[in-house]
Amino acid sequence: MNETAQPDLRDLILALDRKIDLQFTEMRGEIRQVETRLQGEIKRLEERVDGVAVKLNERINSVEVKLTEKIDGIEAQLNERINGMEGKLSEKMDGIGKRLDNQEFISRGAIITLVGGVLTGLIKYLFFSDN
Repeated sequence: MNETAQPDLRDLILALDRKIDLQFTEMRGEIRQVETRLQGEIKRLEERVDGVAVKLNERINSVEVKLTEKIDGIEAQLNERINGMEGKLSEKMDGIGKRLDNQEFISRGAIITLVGGVLTGLIKYLFFSDN
């Protein structure tokens, strides 16, 4: 019984081994198919992401150009206002300078008149008084 059982057992093991090899081969084929499909899907997704990235870059550049133009316009307006304010300030400073010059002239005149009056009074008191 041992001798007949051994060839049957050996045949069974060989048959199982062939069946397992066949199933592994089939599974490898299916895995390759799935892998191929996944690679295709990944490639399509990468292409879509690249397309979205290009569109985003275009939009960002467009917004950047618009912002730059707006900033340049605002800067030009501010420069105009600053130049206008500098002109007005310069005019006011000139006016203040002229007023100060007039004040100094008037003050000098008043001091000279005062000193002249005091000297006149002193001379009159000293030389022309009846003492």
